[in-house]
Amino acid sequence: GVIYPSDFIQLFEKTDHICELDLYVFEEVCKLLARWKAEGREKCVISVNFSRLTLLESDLTESLGVLLRQYGVPSSWIEIEITETVGEMERETIAQISRRIKREGFQISLDDFGSKYTSISMLTVMKFDVLKLDRSLVSDLVSNPDNQTVVQCVIDMCRRMKIRIIAEGVETWQQHTLLKQLGCDDAQGYLYSYPVCVKAFEQRMRGTKITPPEQGR
Repeated sequence: GVIYPSDFIQLFEKTDHICELDLYVFEEVCKLLARWKAEGREKCVISVNFSRLTLLESDLTESLGVLLRQYGVPSSWIEIEITETVGEMERETIAQISRRIKREGFQISLDDFGSKYTSISMLTVMKFDVLKLDRSLVSDLVSNPDNQTVVQCVIDMCRRMKIRIIAEGVETWQQHTLLKQLGCDDAQGYLYSYPVCVKAFEQRMRGTKITPPEQGR
């Protein structure tokens, strides 16, 4: 059956196998992108999560480069996604990781912004391309004016820093509409789609469009 990441990620980290898992997932993404490229599909950037332990590997970018060349995939097609726990690292360590990743041409996204450990100063150290607003700031966005103020400030800050912002956990059209009014760039969540397999996603890439319900429904 399905085993959720929350059930095994910590075990992989404790047993030092998390780096192997991260590189396995990265290679699977390279295989998929290589196939899409060969089929002439439209470019689609895929985010790949990396553990904090994996990011600390000194030869990480070299390993990623080998896989990119093996499958003929441009680094700009992959977004390295990290969680905000990276903020627990020392400032210079974060800066070094950022420089190595950007030097290889990858985009960098910060996941779960606003959930636990975020330090605003980290945004000045690591050059993020994308910031993902945690669902905890989205869930009661419509009913909580304070949440709206916080989200508006984050969006304004990201716009000035040329960071694209994605709201996570969007489940209602009211949230969708309000985020659009606040200037949010993109959103993800059950309103648009539940998690799907590759085959189902490929079908949606062909032009399926999500439309809001009819007025009054």
